[in-house]
Amino acid sequence: MITPQYTFDSNGKKIGVFLPIDDWYELKKIPGVENIATEDFSVPVWQVELGKAELDNLADGKANLIAWEEVKNQFKV
Repeated sequence: MITPQYTFDSNGKKIGVFLPIDDWYELKKIPGVENIATEDFSVPVWQVELGKAELDNLADGKANLIAWEEVKNQFKV
C-alpha cells in the first residue's frame, strides 16, 4: 500500500507529495511511470465544452438522469 505524505501552501492547497523510498521503488516497476510527469493530461476543449453544456442542462432541469442503481446494472459496476 502506498503511503504518500502531502505538503500544503498557506491556503491549505496540496502542492506536493512525498513517498517513502520503498513505495517509489514499487511504483518504478510499472512500465512508463517515470514518464508521467512529462505527459499531457489536459482535458480537450471539446470535452470541457460538452461538460459545460451538460451542467447547463442540469441547472435548467433538462438533464436526463437515471438512478445510480440502474447505472451500476448497466455498466456492471
